[in-house]
Amino acid sequence: MGSPLSHDRLIRPPWFLWVAVIGGLALVGALGFSPNAHAYWAARLHSFPAPSVFQWVLGVGLAVHAWEGWYCYRVATDLGMNRSARAWAGQSALVGYPSTRLLLHIRRDLRAAESTGASLPPEVL
Repeated sequence: MGSPLSHDRLIRPPWFLWVAVIGGLALVGALGFSPNAHAYWAARLHSFPAPSVFQWVLGVGLAVHAWEGWYCYRVATDLGMNRSARAWAGQSALVGYPSTRLLLHIRRDLRAAESTGASLPPEVL
């Protein structure tokens, strides 16, 4: 099997991005599906948008996160990151763009190193 690639690892976004993204999805879900949460929102903040708008936004957001998970799996496997590809997919499906951005930075750095001939493990070149 050989030694694992030095870049075949999961890098986590900062904790506050996990809280913001998952908390934001949970809030949108609550405003879309909980009459009590929406009534609280309407009474204290603003009456628009309607619950159906929040439901639509949540559906689109979940679809985008699912696509990001699939995309990150493909990128990770294309980079030879077979050990961590599923972890990248799961993390990106949960937290979205912050995770995807980290993986794309890895890809950019690997491509830059490849094009300049910088020293990389033999498995990468």
